[in-house]
Amino acid sequence: MHSKGATTSGVSKDGISDSSSALKKNSKKPKYSRFTQQELPACKPILTPGWVITTFIMVGIVFIPIGLASLFASERVVEIVHRYDDACVPHWEIDDVASFLEVLSSSSVKGIGEDRMCWRGSSKDGFRVRHYYKNLLPSAGIVVPWKRIWKTNAPPLVAFFVWVAALGRILTIDNLRRRHVMVLDWCCMCKENGESISHLLLHCPVARELWSFMCSIFGLRWVMPGGVLDLLYSWGDSCHSIGVRKVWDMVPPCVFWCIWGERNARSFEGMERNLMEVKGTVLRTLLGLV
Repeated sequence: MHSKGATTSGVSKDGISDSSSALKKNSKKPKYSRFTQQELPACKPILTPGWVITTFIMVGIVFIPIGLASLFASERVVEIVHRYDDACVPHWEIDDVASFLEVLSSSSVKGIGEDRMCWRGSSKDGFRVRHYYKNLLPSAGIVVPWKRIWKTNAPPLVAFFVWVAALGRILTIDNLRRRHVMVLDWCCMCKENGESISHLLLHCPVARELWSFMCSIFGLRWVMPGGVLDLLYSWGDSCHSIGVRKVWDMVPPCVFWCIWGERNARSFEGMERNLMEVKGTVLRTLLGLV
């Protein structure tokens, strides 16, 4: 996601040049400015870790770090981290958003150490081929992690929607066509592919941007699984911090619900918001649910 209209670029990855690391060492305390020139320290958690930040220039209402490090940055490195405007977060909610981001930044869901393979089957005997073979066999029925759906702070309507989506029953276009409803198989979000549950909620370019945005707030790099059930299974095991666990558990229902609402607005009302506005809606909805 590249900035438009900016004359200078201003972020560079750690390790791109010696001057980048030197500049980072000399920067004691990064400063974060807003369009109103107010200090917003709570923006720090949403900035991608590893960027060298010196000062800011405002293009519209967009955060774009600039500095000497930009002289050594390639074009692919330059990106917009986040932006706030009245369409995303009204001015009277800025304090709530700031305190909310401070809560998220108080604890990280990142693990410590390198990734490794582990066996989560029978812990008594360790890894056994026969146990692995049994896990590969199809189960007798669908086992839905219902506690991660119904035991959250999500409203009943949102929880029910996630439940139906996990069962593969929401009326996306592929399900409508199975019911012999003659409709064009077209995703109104990305306008490129057909619409299915996994595509709309997980793998659509718009959905991927939303998931990447939410994971970046928690400082997490996430590999998207194949379906909604797989996501619900793996999502709960990724956070071991009690302080942010309630917020973490609310992210999937919030993202699912906002994507579905945007999809219906585009399909039935002819109203389409840009990606930044949708991100603001997701953040504002999450703030309201927790």
